[in-house]
Amino acid sequence: MMSVTTQPPLNRRIEHPGPCTEDPIHTATSRCLTVYETLSSGQTILEAFAALLKKYNVDSAVARLESGRLFPASYVLPALSTDPNYAVYYSQTFEALTPLALSDGAVTIGLRDQKPWLHCHARWTDGSGQLHCGHLLPEQTYLAQDTLVELTLLIDAAFVVCPDEHTRFSLFKPSVTPTQDIGNRSTATPMPMASSMTPGVLVRVAPNVDFGLALLEACARHDIKSAFVYGGVGSVVGAVFDDGREVEPFVTELMVRRGHVDRLSQQVTLDIALIDYTGTVSEGCLALGKNPVLVTCELVLIPTPA
Repeated sequence: MMSVTTQPPLNRRIEHPGPCTEDPIHTATSRCLTVYETLSSGQTILEAFAALLKKYNVDSAVARLESGRLFPASYVLPALSTDPNYAVYYSQTFEALTPLALSDGAVTIGLRDQKPWLHCHARWTDGSGQLHCGHLLPEQTYLAQDTLVELTLLIDAAFVVCPDEHTRFSLFKPSVTPTQDIGNRSTATPMPMASSMTPGVLVRVAPNVDFGLALLEACARHDIKSAFVYGGVGSVVGAVFDDGREVEPFVTELMVRRGHVDRLSQQVTLDIALIDYTGTVSEGCLALGKNPVLVTCELVLIPTPA
């Protein structure tokens, strides 16, 4: 198990109820292929993504949603915990009363109980034009129009929902052995030529590890000089942005809008949108070394072309 030397600031540390026994930076390698597709309206977001995974004969992917409309739609927000079994929790379910205008979103698609599942944090505006950010419920949120998506397929590995002893939640973690075929493989679209694929690294970062420094360590572990971030769903303990702004409410959820890691210069760009438990949305680039993970962060690193 690789040790992580960086310690979060004392005011930005979260104490979860369970023991931390796993590698705090969990990685797996995979060939990756990024394609551009359309999610068809009238489906739940889970149904739409499951259909794309079946089409390409894979079990897992990460994605970036483009603008669109959602209705009906359900979501939850980060919240304080009233249960001693959890350090933090999530809110009651909110139901959209009118169609939501989706701005963008980050998605992890993988397996839960050997069936497709996904984790989606997104930004949208409601009928009054107010900006929101939160966790869309995949079986209760429908696409009200066709929606473009950048989909990065994971060929040799998958994100699989596993029990997490430390946080007491069930979380996506990288696995090199996908556990079940999805659907009828004989109807799948043939995968494009191997030359179209690129090596990538699935990453899951555990609590109290700085998000940016964890990505530098993941790059060092896999001898990557620089990489782009694909996907990017998770949470941090409050937030400190590189322009000095701070988010004090410590329970948050975030999506990565754009990310880049340069190991040679020790620079990490994580341009995020975040909502805290008070309902405030914040946006900007996270300061390196000041943003420990709250519960989890999951994404894929793909090396930049030489």
